[in-house]
Amino acid sequence: MLKLSEMYLIAAECGLHNASTGIDARAMLNELKRARGAAEVGVSASPSDLRREITHEYICDFKGEGQLFYYYKRMNMTAVDDGNYNGNTIAVPADAYTLPLPEYEKNSLVMGKTDKWITALLLAVIVIFTSSCSEQKLDIYDASRPALNIAKGSVFGNVADYPEEYAFNAYFLGGRITDYVLNIPVRLQGVVDTVRDRHYQVALVDTASSGIVPAVYTFSNEQIFRHNMWQDSLRVTIHVTAMSDTASYKMRIRLVPGADFGAGQAQYQYVDISFTKNLNTAPALWNNNSKLRRITYSARKCAVFLEISGIKSPDWTDDGTTGILDYWISLCKQYF
Repeated sequence: MLKLSEMYLIAAECGLHNASTGIDARAMLNELKRARGAAEVGVSASPSDLRREITHEYICDFKGEGQLFYYYKRMNMTAVDDGNYNGNTIAVPADAYTLPLPEYEKNSLVMGKTDKWITALLLAVIVIFTSSCSEQKLDIYDASRPALNIAKGSVFGNVADYPEEYAFNAYFLGGRITDYVLNIPVRLQGVVDTVRDRHYQVALVDTASSGIVPAVYTFSNEQIFRHNMWQDSLRVTIHVTAMSDTASYKMRIRLVPGADFGAGQAQYQYVDISFTKNLNTAPALWNNNSKLRRITYSARKCAVFLEISGIKSPDWTDDGTTGILDYWISLCKQYF
């Protein structure tokens, strides 16, 4: 797992050690410090000051995770924090970063029995990599050309926050809703701009959309990706009151490369949204609850019940402990 804070520290190190990357080490470090509410590094900071601050942030970031050893080893540090995080250090001997060889690897008999198949395995791995990972087949990422991807699926995080697609029945939005706003996450591929807002374009894909009329949705074709952000949102508004009670809708929105952003990964350049406002078929909750089951079903009755109750799940079940279902039904009967 790679944390966002660690990515900022890696970027800061890259900028510190190689100016040709175009990365401002101090800006990357201060971005992290601002998020933590810590004092920022001043413009007069020397490279050694920046290295000291980067080390300090690594210590803050990896407390209790067992990862600081690898940072100290990579930097070949001869003095490290003593573990109390108060500025005191302890000396590190030169051989501390060389881990001892396991006893079984020292045993020539064991090695004699295994060296043949280990050698064969290594040869097989080399053949596979040289045949399937040739330079011509590798995608080269140009850091000078930022791009955007619509964040969807588990590769971006929890699928509840990054669904593969968006689908809903307007009656299950909770109560009387006139407009439903979707904030679809858009993830940056490239370097965060700490100074200016950038712009990107989106468009409706007519060939992959159905039932869509302008009255049921609103989104701006020109979107803003705000500065200091690694992820922003594409805002789409569905006008529930303009939806038909019998139609089903599907829309696909795609990112359009422009002056500020190029094309990202193909599978993340679009998002599908499916929605309806239809209760012609009884949702599961009507049959899941015996008190509702005794009421003759109709789309109108169900619509009234959902508006009064505010239930958002089609599979909702009453646990029978509060009497709330009886109360909702009593309110609804005057409309049935």
